[in-house]
Amino acid sequence: MSSTRDLVLSATSIFGRALYEQGVDARLVVFDGLPHAFWTYMPDVPETGQANALMARFLKDRLAAR
Repeated sequence: MSSTRDLVLSATSIFGRALYEQGVDARLVVFDGLPHAFWTYMPDVPETGQANALMARFLKDRLAAR
């Protein structure tokens, strides 16, 4: 998960692509106009709720598959 104003967006994209190429179930979601790790310190923006819901669903799905 990243955002368009994240200083490490490019590196995150490269890492995500490398994981995908190795068969890892990796997904990259990019939010528009927000800084690095916005969901950790910007609780009042709607995207934080969306980001947390996406992460929770991803983890729940992976844990349920075990």
